[in-house]
Amino acid sequence: MQILIPFMLLGGAVGLALYQAPVAPKVAQPPTAAEGLGGYLQAVVGSMNDDITTSAQGFLGALSADPDNLLLRQRALESGLSNHDTATALRLAKSLPPEHLGAMAQLLLFTEAVTNNDLKAARQHLRSLQAATPQLPTLTVLESYLAAAEGVAANKLAEALQARTNGWSAKWHASRLLQQSGDTAAARTLLQAAVVQAPSAYLPAAQLWPLLQADAQAELTNQFSAYNPGLAPLLALQPSSTMPAPSQNLGNNTAAALLEFALQVWAENVPLLAQQVLSIAAMIPTDDPLLTNLLPYYRAVVADDLGQIATARMLYASLQPLPNGFGALASLRLNELNGSEATTPRARKAAANKAAALAQQYPTFSVFWHSALQLALLAEEYPEAASIATQLIALTPTVPSNTLPQRQAEGYFARGVAWAQAGNSAKAEADLQQAIVRNPGHAEALNYLGFMWVDENRNLEAAYSMLKRAHLLAPANGAITDSVGWAYYRKGDYTTAQNYLELAAQQEPGTPEILSHLADTYFKLGKQDEARKLWQRALDLANQGAPTPSPAFMQDLERKVRTGKL
Repeated sequence: MQILIPFMLLGGAVGLALYQAPVAPKVAQPPTAAEGLGGYLQAVVGSMNDDITTSAQGFLGALSADPDNLLLRQRALESGLSNHDTATALRLAKSLPPEHLGAMAQLLLFTEAVTNNDLKAARQHLRSLQAATPQLPTLTVLESYLAAAEGVAANKLAEALQARTNGWSAKWHASRLLQQSGDTAAARTLLQAAVVQAPSAYLPAAQLWPLLQADAQAELTNQFSAYNPGLAPLLALQPSSTMPAPSQNLGNNTAAALLEFALQVWAENVPLLAQQVLSIAAMIPTDDPLLTNLLPYYRAVVADDLGQIATARMLYASLQPLPNGFGALASLRLNELNGSEATTPRARKAAANKAAALAQQYPTFSVFWHSALQLALLAEEYPEAASIATQLIALTPTVPSNTLPQRQAEGYFARGVAWAQAGNSAKAEADLQQAIVRNPGHAEALNYLGFMWVDENRNLEAAYSMLKRAHLLAPANGAITDSVGWAYYRKGDYTTAQNYLELAAQQEPGTPEILSHLADTYFKLGKQDEARKLWQRALDLANQGAPTPSPAFMQDLERKVRTGKL
């Protein structure tokens, strides 16, 4: 089975950056919430279904019937943060006895103290956090920023930060302190070292960009684009940054530390915790140009990652009016959501047209062409998709990086898919082979070309080899498992084909093409009744909207159902 969409739409997977101000979205709440055990069960069900709003309301309902339950109070606090309800979370934190203040409650109270410029209370809560989690590097960063606000020399704090940890984030935070104290040259040196150490990290690159001359800015943009193309368009949007003195910058610095911590947590695949930290960071009013763009966007992108699409949409929409790349990237993601959720050819075509217009507006940035390509494929505009893929291939940076071969391979794979769907097998084959040359471990390209050859009954030995390699690389991929089974079917080894195709049907139970292949195999093995049931099931799924490879496939499937024969 061929996989028609070569790679995921953008959004959280790429990690863009946008937004104007840290405004918490107003999430629609259920009119009522169950109390007591009913509320707790509602919370559990909401958590299992990734329904943060229902979960938060359930914990509050359970707590209303059992107000002295400290564990419920802590769960309601965390759930409130995930639901962007920092006011309720803060109220619950203040209601907890000191000995029952967990890390998230202490962080909330610390952040409130920072917002109120209450350095004494901030110090108290930070000490409690350090006692509970002494090894957490973010607390060292917060300690440094708080000490700077209390008057400790920035150069001493920057030196101590680097002595405690050697990561790029320590250099970034130290550079902020140095830049705020007026030592721009030392800050620039640290930022350059951080960029070398972590060439895909946006935070140091974005802060470094306005400190460079024009030619160095261009070089940084090109180098950064090789590692993080989704964020490269935003480097040039950073204004010249004149930071207040460290003693006047505690709110901005705390927000910066929490943002960087949330991104680390998100990168470690704990998005719910990242969301809670971002909600706390959003409590802080900030006038730092970098943070006012980045912080709220990542709230949107993490919500997107968690499937909280309504919340993500509201945040993206609030970014959309911005007259710069941030607004454009917000428009890009909203359009992707519209395209992926479209249920009619007309709606998919409209999303593809808008994506193409955005790419024309920002022609030098691959992220826009990438989005246009995906939506053109979804809209089944295959010749247009091939043309867009050509633009994307041309924009692939030539700067060597660990990801360069994979990015080059994706471009050729996408164009190969487009040509194949457009009916140009020769061009499709050439591009798919180019993808495999650049990335021999590209399971989808191996599968697509191998399946094409098997379906056309040519290059069979090479095709079998490709498909087996693809299956070894991605054994849980139902489409690839189906391709291997179909190859054995073509060879006449129906028993082996059945084994693979039954596994593929388990891996992708709602796919008409896989069910049809399995039914064909059953028919060859003399299991005609089972074959007819599966053909009917495949047709029912297709009529309900499940994707099928082509009109010819549907015609053949309808014939099998009608005649009961191959």
